[in-house]
Amino acid sequence: MRAGTVIISTVIHVGLAASLINLLYVAYIVGIRLFKPHVAEGWTTLSLQTAGMFFFVFLILTVLGEYLGRVLIESKNRFPYHVLEDKRSSVMVPDEGRKNVVLESSPKPSPYGPRGAGR
Repeated sequence: MRAGTVIISTVIHVGLAASLINLLYVAYIVGIRLFKPHVAEGWTTLSLQTAGMFFFVFLILTVLGEYLGRVLIESKNRFPYHVLEDKRSSVMVPDEGRKNVVLESSPKPSPYGPRGAGR
């Protein structure tokens, strides 16, 4: 595992744990409201709102971390850039038809065969 995937995996696990802790806190709030006779006014609703919002924030953090981890894994073996054209190369291609980079696809087959054979 690379360091990037370890960090993202850690963020995913922390976000999921924080979401579960917030759900437990919601159960605690409801339990206090049901079983304690005197609860300060507004404490229950304020605590439920705060716990609910933090639950969704950590849940979204978990989903985004999972998505970012998958993108990182999929792009691991790709080049970070693509060269479209090099005008200052010491090896210039005189024939424009022989370039392996085109701006649009062509329905006609290549004169050099399917894999460039015959060059």
